[in-house]
Amino acid sequence: MSLSPDASRTPSQALAHGDVPALDGLRAISVLIVMVSHSGLGWIVPGGFGVTLFCFISGFIITTLLLREHTKNGHIDIASFYARRAIRLYPALAVFIAGLGLALAVAGSGLHATGIAGGLLYFMNYLAIFAPQHVLVHANHLWSLAVEAHFYLVYPLLFVWATLHANRLIHALIAACLVALAVRLGAAALIDDPKLVYEYAYQASETRFDSIAFGALAAALLMSPHGAGLAARMTHPATVAVAFSVLAATLLIRHPLFRDTLRYTLQGLALMSVVTAVVIAPGWARVRTALDSRPAVYIGWLSYSLYLWHLPALALGWAMASGVGGAVTGWILAFALAAASFHFVEQPTLRLRARFGSVPRTVAPPDKDPEHMLAHSEPRSPQNAAPLNNGKAHALAEVDGWPIHLRDAADCVETLTQALVRRQAFSFCPLNLDLLVKARNDAAFAAAMRRADYIIADGWPIAMLARRHDRRVQRTTGADLIVPLAQAAEAHEIPVYLFGTSPDVLAAVKADLMAKLPGLHVAGVESPPLGFDPNGPAADAAIDRIRASGAGLCFLALGAPKQEILAARALERGVGVGFVCVGAGLDFIAGAQVRAPAVMRDNGMEWLWRLATNPRRLAARYAACAIHLARITTVEPALRWLNIRGV
Repeated sequence: MSLSPDASRTPSQALAHGDVPALDGLRAISVLIVMVSHSGLGWIVPGGFGVTLFCFISGFIITTLLLREHTKNGHIDIASFYARRAIRLYPALAVFIAGLGLALAVAGSGLHATGIAGGLLYFMNYLAIFAPQHVLVHANHLWSLAVEAHFYLVYPLLFVWATLHANRLIHALIAACLVALAVRLGAAALIDDPKLVYEYAYQASETRFDSIAFGALAAALLMSPHGAGLAARMTHPATVAVAFSVLAATLLIRHPLFRDTLRYTLQGLALMSVVTAVVIAPGWARVRTALDSRPAVYIGWLSYSLYLWHLPALALGWAMASGVGGAVTGWILAFALAAASFHFVEQPTLRLRARFGSVPRTVAPPDKDPEHMLAHSEPRSPQNAAPLNNGKAHALAEVDGWPIHLRDAADCVETLTQALVRRQAFSFCPLNLDLLVKARNDAAFAAAMRRADYIIADGWPIAMLARRHDRRVQRTTGADLIVPLAQAAEAHEIPVYLFGTSPDVLAAVKADLMAKLPGLHVAGVESPPLGFDPNGPAADAAIDRIRASGAGLCFLALGAPKQEILAARALERGVGVGFVCVGAGLDFIAGAQVRAPAVMRDNGMEWLWRLATNPRRLAARYAACAIHLARITTVEPALRWLNIRGV
């Protein structure tokens, strides 16, 4: 699919063939305008205009796709249209509402069932107008999603009716824009409360759907038989100059009546010229090139999730730091959360959407697909990072410079059992985002991880990033392997040693394992004293006791970084034992800690459970993890891309 319009084609032919450049870049601009405005600069940067631009682009794209489908098939599949939109938008929204609701509950903020329903059922705009006390904290921006949902509930039906006759779609869209203006004028005339007039004109579906309709109208005009002539007029330099002047005027004029009525109509008319010029006019090629750069396109792909998460992220940023520092922290968190939402919620739905006729995005060629971009960026070599293949096991994948050696739990059990049977010494370490952060900041821990023979993907972000290299990689935790490895040890008569946690937990775990596995030989259990130093004399004495016990397998339950450092130290001293780092795994077996329900673990939500059950200890840690996720998935790939091109 071509990125740049073919000069031999008319605008209607170009759009029909999918030549729609720059729109992801424009989407990036729109969401960045909103974020800058909400970062304390609303008095300078108009966030509402960012929403208007976003809606315009939505109408332009959807109408282009519907006209293309109608041209190809002679009709549109309305049911599939609704299914595609639901699959595209609802999972990320539901995760956002769930995450925000849980965070508010943990923080002790009030939750209104009406507010949750307003977000999930798309009537947040009317809640914001008529019952603002029920709007979820940090979720009032969902009003614009409600406007879009209401418009697209009706638009396919209007489209089918209008395409029965030539030009009826254009006439219907013009009429729709006039109806929205008439409703705003009526509200200004009939409602006495100026604040209510503003809120209603700004957020009601019947007053704001024209922001989408103007984008739809622009696409319909360009793809009409007269599209070439209309495009020439709309993109003439004088027309574009007037359009920019009109946009400036709509932002500068502060009279309430104008802002509540004509402002949105004039912005829609002006955007028809400006966006068309950016998309197809020859004189705007450099602008298109900038908007089609990888960073701009990637932000465009993140735009929906960025819009969802930016307000709570900014609030959290300001809770962690004041002023500009808080805003910067909020932006980092917003990009981290958006990247996680995009890669782990939105992207997995693509295959399902394809069942309903979803087509690849028309604005990004294959080399601009974010997953392609990240997967084919040059390998990183951060300080303290391990090589992709450390010589001890073949690496299937790499995340932030660290290798992933084993696919899933079954692969772990099989590989480690073979090593245990051979009495091979090894260190087995799970890897998650928190450990990535520790490895960058703790040289001793990084050295211990480099010594590990087997590293696995513990945590959904690590597993998903590893799948760029090997689709078979699944999330696997040390806790998942304790019982299967103990079963293997029983079957092959390999003594087991339990080290870490508390004496009560160790006693309970030993009793549990012996009840399940009567033939298991537990060679020893040991709970180190408080303040145990994995590099000190007490560690050496513990290593000697493990060696003397005759154990072939040792479960280390000290938590990171102590368990990884102790395993590396034991191997350096020639202890012929397989060390498996299991963190809180023994506590889970003993019931000393409650693990997240299986449904949350299976759907990548265990972190939410842990945050809810221990917010004071984990909030700052998870914030650092979110920042690091944004760094390795967005910031550093973008910087490498700029460096490659000498920018």
